[in-house]
Amino acid sequence: MKLLITSLMASILLLFIACGEPSPSEADLAAEAEAERIEALNEDVSTSVEKIESTADELVVALDSLDLLFPEEN
Repeated sequence: MKLLITSLMASILLLFIACGEPSPSEADLAAEAEAERIEALNEDVSTSVEKIESTADELVVALDSLDLLFPEEN
């Protein structure tokens, strides 16, 4: 009887080990959330940089137009 119970317990333990997929830990979940937050911030920064570059290009064109309209006298 003792052998049967031990075998049954070992079988159940083996079943849990073989079939059970480990769930992610809190640290893994927190790291994944932080990575997603960083990726979102990175996209925001990239968008902002593109807008700034576009605005800078527009300012250069506007300054060139002003130089044509009002040339400097040396």
